[in-house]
Amino acid sequence: MLALSDIAPIAKIANYYSPLITAVATVALVVVTLIYIREIREERISRLSLAHTNVLKKKIIKPLIEVFEKSENFHFRLEKIKSDPLYEDLGNHIPSGLEDPRAIINRIEKRKEGFKKLRKKLTKELEDILNEIFKERKLTIRKEDIGWISPSDLAGAIADIITYGNYPLNFKDLEKSISVSEGKKIKEFILGGLIGGWIIVRVEKADKLSKEDVAKVIYEILSDERIKKLLGEANLKDICDEIYENKRKLLNILKDLEAHEILPGVCKYLKPGVKLEEREQRKSRDKASRIKG
Repeated sequence: MLALSDIAPIAKIANYYSPLITAVATVALVVVTLIYIREIREERISRLSLAHTNVLKKKIIKPLIEVFEKSENFHFRLEKIKSDPLYEDLGNHIPSGLEDPRAIINRIEKRKEGFKKLRKKLTKELEDILNEIFKERKLTIRKEDIGWISPSDLAGAIADIITYGNYPLNFKDLEKSISVSEGKKIKEFILGGLIGGWIIVRVEKADKLSKEDVAKVIYEILSDERIKKLLGEANLKDICDEIYENKRKLLNILKDLEAHEILPGVCKYLKPGVKLEEREQRKSRDKASRIKG
């Protein structure tokens, strides 16, 4: 059992080091508190980021996938998505190594606009040449649903051929691409198939016009030097292929973003949560200071 004489030196030492012990305890408390606050902050930011990612997926990423996969009401639906403030925010949450989808969308829209202007110019020039060819060949333009397609419509059909088909066509391939639809009184010759094709000529069912006859006329028109020169300078298919490739790349990126549980990056929609944690951290420091005092 300690005697009073033994306790006195111990008490004296404890009293001497009391400020140091208090300081060490205070520092330890501050460290533990900071670690705890950091964990709370990280957990809160994680929850906010997860919630924000889900909102981005629902309002921007998934709708964009649907638009570029289905293409129904393309322009209207895309403009509606782009009008959402979160569309601009998407750029803050692109993982490293992925291109910003908005940049690809801008390229697609720019090339589409260029495609429209070029096609309009090309079809007008084609129409002018075809008007001359129709007069030279004395082709009867359709009247009362009987006759050949107009130069204007044929220009559109040729624009489709060089954009979506294989051009230049040999005669056999051209003949294969022409189908015949027979009604009770009318016979139609369609370039490009029964679905989505162009009706080149309509005749009465008893007319002896054949697929070979129609193919021969179209082939000779496409072989005209004026047409060949014009089509040789056109690059509609190149632009169309570029647009298709950009769409494919865009969909791959969007589906990659959709697969992320939490997208990276911090934006103004997450900053309020960060500020809240900073306030909590300041409160803890103030509390530690009061304990120390």
